[in-house]
Amino acid sequence: MHPSISLKQIENRRKRLQVSTQTLKTFPYTPEHWRTRSEILLDLGFPELAAADAYKAIVLIDHVFDGGALRSKVWFAMGMLMWIRDVAEGISWGVDFSEMDLAIQMVGWLKYERKLAYAQLLLALDLLRSFHDIKVVSAEALEKYPDDSAFITYQQYGTEDYETNRKVIDDLSACRLPEHIAWRATEMGRILIRTYPWAINVNTRTKQSIDAANKTLAKCSKVLRIKPSTLIVPGSDDVSYGLFATQDIHADEVVLESRPALAVKASQLEQHENLLDSLIWKRETGSEVSGSCFNCYGDLGNSNQQYGFICCAHLYFCSKACRDIAQTYYHNSQCGRNISRVYAAAQGEKCYTGGPEFSAVIWLRILAICKQGGGHPLQSPLIANLASHEANAEDPWSLEARVIAPLKTLEMLGVDTFSNQDYDAWVLETLWQKVRINASGNEHEKDYGCWVDGSHAMFNHSCEDPPMIYGMHAGMGGANYKWCAERDIQKGEEVFLSYLIDLPESTDERRKMLRGWFSGLS
Repeated sequence: MHPSISLKQIENRRKRLQVSTQTLKTFPYTPEHWRTRSEILLDLGFPELAAADAYKAIVLIDHVFDGGALRSKVWFAMGMLMWIRDVAEGISWGVDFSEMDLAIQMVGWLKYERKLAYAQLLLALDLLRSFHDIKVVSAEALEKYPDDSAFITYQQYGTEDYETNRKVIDDLSACRLPEHIAWRATEMGRILIRTYPWAINVNTRTKQSIDAANKTLAKCSKVLRIKPSTLIVPGSDDVSYGLFATQDIHADEVVLESRPALAVKASQLEQHENLLDSLIWKRETGSEVSGSCFNCYGDLGNSNQQYGFICCAHLYFCSKACRDIAQTYYHNSQCGRNISRVYAAAQGEKCYTGGPEFSAVIWLRILAICKQGGGHPLQSPLIANLASHEANAEDPWSLEARVIAPLKTLEMLGVDTFSNQDYDAWVLETLWQKVRINASGNEHEKDYGCWVDGSHAMFNHSCEDPPMIYGMHAGMGGANYKWCAERDIQKGEEVFLSYLIDLPESTDERRKMLRGWFSGLS
């Protein structure tokens, strides 16, 4: 937030934000309204949301010039806005009204509005320190406005800062900085993570959501229940939740068996498209089937039988349970959609876990789950009880990974991202943070997979050594896990999980390892 803004000015901007959001609810296809809200959000200190709104304004105008599906809606919305302003100024559209003159005026206005939107987007990207995006967006703007001095300056500035930053990172890489960390530091900007102040009603665990979570938990654990935790989290109204034993648990007894719906791997679809040939080859030669379950990415080669859908014959599952999970939570919303391009893009050698290609794979599963669940995405049964990230910490951010990828995914799933405010930019950003902070997976693996399970995420962390429980692969591997008791656990005792392997390390070393969970840094 800009330090020179007074509290009164902040309050005025908050009121303007409310009015602007309501205006967009009524007139969602007017580019100027999106740009206006972008300016307000930037003034209030939310550059990531400002970037999303400015980008939407550009997309709407491009629909007009490129013959997109929303062309007529945008043209009508801008025409109505022009007519309203003319009437307010006492200018009447009489019998001598010329459609040709109006069209010429509208085209000029749209070009000018797009120019302002590009400038607004670049300003937001500058605050996000996303030098790669500044290079790309300013080059795109210069294609349309080649003589604009501001865009020329941004192109020079973005390129210089990008190269300077890259050289610094290259020097650090020479000192064995991991490749994926170096890539993020070079190609991505930074966002300050915080809870949006207007999100309380849809971003808070309620009695109803806890009851629903306990019903879900009962499907994967016979000995655990969610209750208020013994831990006190600052800023949480002295209420936090954890998992408690409902009966005495003996050492090595299974306490939780997880088969999550939100589990993705970049190679899943490619393997499935090749699996039919593999099945035929097995019948003819006896060779083993290869591939991964589309739900849990477990190894299909270890399964005696593969399961699928008649409607989408290229998708395979390791078990009836995984197929049923897909049917219940996400398959219907993406059935018949061409999702192959999303997975194909994530197959490159230089695709990193935080990059746009793999992010798009994660977005596809998240948003398919939210759409099929209905209602507000943050109240979706698989999302509502994931812990939110409360810390004021930084997280890698890019326009492609956090704005363009989810908007394209929603469009593919048939969601109107302009008129449906349930999928506004702040909702998408909150979804991403909920999933990111609760995700498990080894990003050092070549074929990276990650998974999120709401029941597993309810475990609080403890550095107790040895840990109370330990995890092991179940079934076909992949994201299927069993959590078993390391020692006897008494009824009523809170069950903790250790997120660390190296518990004997010093407190400072353990804090460094946990920073990815508790401070947002990864």
